[in-house]
Amino acid sequence: MNVQRGSLLASAEQVQGLPIIIDVLRAFTSSPVLFSLGIESLILVSTAEEAFALREKHGYLLAGENNGVKIEGFDFGNSPSELLRLPTGILFGKTVVLRTSAGTQGVVAAIQHSGQVILGSFVMAKAIAAYVKRLNPDTVSLVAMGQRLLEKAPEDEACAAYLDHLLTGKPYDHYAALWECLNAPLIHGWLHGGAEHIPPEDIFLCLQRDLFDFVLIAERDAEGLIRVQKISTKVEAKPLGNEQLQRLLNFKGYGRVEAPIWFIGMEEGVGGNANDEALLYTNIMTRVEKYDRDVMDMVVAHKAMDYHIDQLKASPTQVWTWMAKIALALSDDLAQSPLEYIRTQLGRTHGCTFLTELLPIPVVNNDSWPHLYGVLTPYQNRDEYWDAVIEPRKQMLNDLINQNEPRYIFAYGKRYHAVYRDLFTDVKFKKVRSFLIGQRNHTTIILSPFFGVGALSTTDFETLIEYLTHQPSYKHIDCKEV
Repeated sequence: MNVQRGSLLASAEQVQGLPIIIDVLRAFTSSPVLFSLGIESLILVSTAEEAFALREKHGYLLAGENNGVKIEGFDFGNSPSELLRLPTGILFGKTVVLRTSAGTQGVVAAIQHSGQVILGSFVMAKAIAAYVKRLNPDTVSLVAMGQRLLEKAPEDEACAAYLDHLLTGKPYDHYAALWECLNAPLIHGWLHGGAEHIPPEDIFLCLQRDLFDFVLIAERDAEGLIRVQKISTKVEAKPLGNEQLQRLLNFKGYGRVEAPIWFIGMEEGVGGNANDEALLYTNIMTRVEKYDRDVMDMVVAHKAMDYHIDQLKASPTQVWTWMAKIALALSDDLAQSPLEYIRTQLGRTHGCTFLTELLPIPVVNNDSWPHLYGVLTPYQNRDEYWDAVIEPRKQMLNDLINQNEPRYIFAYGKRYHAVYRDLFTDVKFKKVRSFLIGQRNHTTIILSPFFGVGALSTTDFETLIEYLTHQPSYKHIDCKEV
């Protein structure tokens, strides 16, 4: 997906691919607020005259501004806080016509080149990203409309950067963006009552992220009007079929089961928020529909979820970084750094590592069992899932270990050392600093602290490597021969 960035009306007039027209303050924050208050339809126009004509013909309500000020004769301005103060239910089932000085002008321009235009703002950003990823267009045009089409606006540029981050993984610092916005001369003045037509509450509402689970899409209707429809990104999931469920439960891991270095965790993470059902659903359904075998190359598998480990913009997890450091210390791999190792070797079908989990369904944290999982699977809570899955998984891993006899097995996470020890009931462990280390035939088994959130220190790592490399049977792993 190629994401292009532009600003002001000239960019809106030259959009390519799927356009996202951004107007944070305030048109495309007011728009989702209108839908949240129950309107049936929203029409975007370029001029006040068009709006008045539509009211004359259909009796529609009018909202909007000119140079920030409510247009005389309109029912409402362009203020989300004004809308939220309206009596409950007054907008339910209504059609509203919106005209503004920046946002609607951008949509009118962009729709000349695209049949569909997305309304962009912070409050819908994650939903927008989820919708765009689902469409997977070749090109996306992010256009920050700016202050009345005259100059770039920091809030619109920041929203474009945030959407770019959500779509491509490019770095984004929301705190820095907020600070820049709040200290911009115009916004700073509005916050301190510098404009009666822009209440300070509008600023706080407009700079909130990810409040709505829907996107707003502008298209031409049969009458030629630019009508906005609301599309929910909230997941409507159905239970997995038995074959789909077994494909999910039988997934073994990433890399090569014949590899000399194994890493065993409790369950794979997905990042993000446990309540982000779209994220969880995408992850699960990718595994069910696109994973074509029970052991996969990690880069290939993650690309199916649109996460490109092998690209410079990818941000490796702490867990992967420690795995890479350990593998590099025990092998003669020529990777120059842990980051390079992650991008080229870790969990690869041609490499010397195998990454697996005791529990196969990915979670945000080890105690969560989202409502979505109770819909997709037969397990209504984590205890049901554990009771049904843990023993078969232990047996599966034990069989793989016995068949392949890896040189090293690192089982990480102290919280689950007792569970890991059930895999190796015949092994006697001794404590070495923060580790428990044992031997089964030709396999050295290391029960380790977790590889993230600072649980494993550099001193721990150095002590472990020194211990392992000074054992009488130690021989470095030649990755070119495996």
